[in-house]
Amino acid sequence: MAEEKSQMMQEGGPIFKGNKSVSSKARILLIVLAIIAVIILIVGIVLIALAAKKKDCKGEETGNKGNTEKQVSSFCEYSEEANRIGLDDIILRTKKAYYEKLPFKLPTDPDATREDIKEKYSAYNPTPEYIKSVTDAARELYKQVNETKMDSNKLKPRERKAISQLKHYLKTIFGQPFDMNFYAGDWMMGPTFFCTQPICTIGTDLKAMFKRLKPENLEDVELIETKFKIVKEGILRYMENLKMGKLHGMVYSQEACVAGRDMLKRKYLNIALKNETGALIRLIYSFSETQRQILGSRVGQKLCERTSTRL
Repeated sequence: MAEEKSQMMQEGGPIFKGNKSVSSKARILLIVLAIIAVIILIVGIVLIALAAKKKDCKGEETGNKGNTEKQVSSFCEYSEEANRIGLDDIILRTKKAYYEKLPFKLPTDPDATREDIKEKYSAYNPTPEYIKSVTDAARELYKQVNETKMDSNKLKPRERKAISQLKHYLKTIFGQPFDMNFYAGDWMMGPTFFCTQPICTIGTDLKAMFKRLKPENLEDVELIETKFKIVKEGILRYMENLKMGKLHGMVYSQEACVAGRDMLKRKYLNIALKNETGALIRLIYSFSETQRQILGSRVGQKLCERTSTRL
């Protein structure tokens, strides 16, 4: 009898052990799910608290609903230290200098009006005197920022980041460390493999200009024609800079020169394949039907004038 009981216990042993293993796994799974639920709850509470803190950034009402007084949250305001050093004024002065010294970027300024672009826009024309003036302006602003005494510990993280980015931006001559750094001499060496110089973005700059200054009458077409002449002058001046670089030994290796040339051709593929015809077709297709008619009438008038002059 005892032997039978022991045998039954031995036979039932594995079954009991298996049940215990399953219940143990289920318990572990429940614990893991509970921990995940607690973490999600904590994260949700933190996000709600941050949202409530940011809620009043645009001057919404705070406190009770009956309270009509509007307050701006300190979370969105400049810190006392930023106000003391005039951080906002520094950034605005840099922006103003950028568009003054690089007028071919003016159409990208959201604050510029159509009249501003008509009056101040000018294509890229890299004369040595112009490049030197850009370099000196950036260096002067960089010097002013460096000489501004500030306590970084009293600035907010985003303000410290803005100061750091601004210094780097000015140190690299408005983000143009190659063709706009007069004293480095890279402006005599031509485009690089990456083709990030202003000569590589003339087409993009013109496209931005036409978006903001599409011709509405014959006077606008005449204005655009005048601005196109400056584009030609800039390209010819760039070629003279390359000749100057060759004369003074400011040249890349043969491989780098070929790579820069090929990338420049890739940037202006239509012109490389079809000469000036490719540029003209691309330009005309960017206009509306009315603007094409205005442009067509102006071009026709010019052709008649030239024909009569030749006769």
